[in-house]
Amino acid sequence: GETVPVWILGSSLYGAQLAAFLGLPYAFASHFAPAELDHALEVYRTRFQPSAQLDKPYVMLGLNVSAAPTDAEAKLLFSSLQQAFVNLRSGR
Repeated sequence: GETVPVWILGSSLYGAQLAAFLGLPYAFASHFAPAELDHALEVYRTRFQPSAQLDKPYVMLGLNVSAAPTDAEAKLLFSSLQQAFVNLRSGR
């Protein structure tokens, strides 16, 4: 067998801190917390401690992407995603 690497998935600074402390790869759920992306990556990279699994920081991002034949159509699709996010955050 293959060895399956352990990742820390997070959408907050806590996940970034934990992954850095443990020396594990970090997957950031930017589609849930886009405003925290830059800060979380900075925390992870500056506090990273090498481990048996990883000698330097390694990051994966979860992102929302809208693609369509035109920019206008893509913006319309993305506005639906934005509305769904607002509804989720406001409990609707």
